[in-house]
Amino acid sequence: MCGIAGYIAARSTDRPVADRLRAMVDRLFHRGPDDHGFCQSGGATIGMRRLSIVGIDNGAQPLFDESGRFAIVGNGEIYNAPQLHRELLSRGHRFQSDSDIEVVLHLFEELGPNAFQRLNGMFALAILDRREQRVLLARDRLGIKPLFVADTTHGFAFASEVPALLAGLDAEERNETDLDRPALADYLRHGYAPGTQTLYRSVEQLPPGSFAWANEAGMGRPVEWWTMPELEPEDRSIDSFAEESESILRDSVRLRTLGDVPAGAFLSGGLDSGTIVALLSESVDHSVPAFTLSIGDPEFDETADARLTAEAFGCEHHVERLDQTTAEEVESLFESYGEPFADASLLPTHRVSQLAARHVKYVLSGDGGDELFAGYAWLIREAKLRRLPRSVRTTARWLAPILSRGQQSTRSGIFGQALRAVGDLSSPAQRSFIRRRSLTTPQQLASLLHPELRSLADEPSSLERYADAHPHDSELAGLLDLDRRFYLGGDILAKVDRATMRHSLEARVPFLDHRLVELAARIPIETQLGPHAAGKAVLRRVIERVLPPELLQRRKRGFGIPVDRWLAGPLYQPLRDRLLDPSFRERGWIDSVAVERILDQHQRGHGRHGHLLWALWSLAVWSTSHARTPGMVGV
Repeated sequence: MCGIAGYIAARSTDRPVADRLRAMVDRLFHRGPDDHGFCQSGGATIGMRRLSIVGIDNGAQPLFDESGRFAIVGNGEIYNAPQLHRELLSRGHRFQSDSDIEVVLHLFEELGPNAFQRLNGMFALAILDRREQRVLLARDRLGIKPLFVADTTHGFAFASEVPALLAGLDAEERNETDLDRPALADYLRHGYAPGTQTLYRSVEQLPPGSFAWANEAGMGRPVEWWTMPELEPEDRSIDSFAEESESILRDSVRLRTLGDVPAGAFLSGGLDSGTIVALLSESVDHSVPAFTLSIGDPEFDETADARLTAEAFGCEHHVERLDQTTAEEVESLFESYGEPFADASLLPTHRVSQLAARHVKYVLSGDGGDELFAGYAWLIREAKLRRLPRSVRTTARWLAPILSRGQQSTRSGIFGQALRAVGDLSSPAQRSFIRRRSLTTPQQLASLLHPELRSLADEPSSLERYADAHPHDSELAGLLDLDRRFYLGGDILAKVDRATMRHSLEARVPFLDHRLVELAARIPIETQLGPHAAGKAVLRRVIERVLPPELLQRRKRGFGIPVDRWLAGPLYQPLRDRLLDPSFRERGWIDSVAVERILDQHQRGHGRHGHLLWALWSLAVWSTSHARTPGMVGV
């Protein structure tokens, strides 16, 4: 596990490329405190910071092929590297290390970019062709590992994190990274920048499952080497799907114990993380270190359930309590992320990562189960709505002009929920689903944006454009597709990567083995949901075979914090000070009158705006910590 970076000069400047690269790599120290390395060929450079897990003694990067033409740096783990290593040795390749990343380089010698299709793992890679003065960039199938890129006036830059990328740019280039206005609107809708966009105009992510060549002229068009499977349902029994899912998941956990150091696990009170702990306990010959965060609020605390799982499998259980936080801790997290990010579970993920990093170098997590196997409450809710009698849905569509008010309702309580539910029935499932997953209604977004940006609220979001361009035969299957393509990578995986790597901790995700992802795409949505639309019907069969019966009856809580209460209480004043600070208002992004109204409503209990205020707080911190260049002032 590492952080990687590189710069290719398009024309000479006062700042040598080696100095640029060193500044970028230094900003990635937390991702790899054990070692670092550089390689320069003319105006092209690559570098890395290394966290030693595989090939500890001889796995320093960059690594070179036999001819010396190619050099590679990589972030991630290749889980089937031992098998590939044996194959390559039998064909005459000579290895200089035990590193799994060197396996990729030798495979690339034989197959070129087709080599990536042979890999089972998570990775972001850069291969420097020293003869052609160009770099090949590649990213794993689901984008588990990040890779940011930027074409600038003086060259092309890439890095594992945005702050590292910006560290390699000079003042003129940084001025080109001004605010991406549509991305700002998307952020205020969804809490993250969906797809490959960032809030920096000239910075984006290399798409998952793609590769691209870059040289002094910039990066070419990314080429997909893998795509998220289209939903192609197979007519099989639920037990048949469950048996195959269990087989793949067991093998996935076994492969992810690869490494020269012991494995640990994140353990909430949920069934997914409990299943990973159970399978990990079978795969290793040591007591599994399991890490749990105890939230000091009964609504969010799962410690009792986690403790039962840890006891059942003989884990070395470590628990840390989170009763409260400080504005300094929250703002430090926002600054380290590199761009605005509104998922408040970043805080508990940071805390449990900090706990785990004191004991192990890598952990297995239960992320991905809900996205693959239809486990989210909002999907289940939509499924139940769509199963209402046709006459009810027809009437709702007939009354659409009236019921549209229900779609935008912010009223709390049973009446408000009923109003929104009836309103949802008057529009296509994907549209109502996106609204329910949004932080703001179109009206709220328009009121929040500065008057000069208000027209952005009338534009469809990235998710809506995708949904319109990719209709599904099954409305519900389309909802699951949206979660897998956008929320999983843009929110869940990004959060886990930043929070864990902030503490030099690697997180491995067994549910996202590409074999399991491809199998899940073949399971009909009705099979996934089950006869009562309760969700996760297939995975539930797997879990029932792995966990003891006494661990199965648990209420799903999610991994969160009491953000509404905290932001109306001890964090209210520092939040208010930050959002109403003149330096933030002067950016010309947000209407400060609307912000003050939301703050007052939230404190008085006239609305629950905690998650929206958290998003605005992150945006305000970013505006000062990562947007100080002249090009970022105003719009």
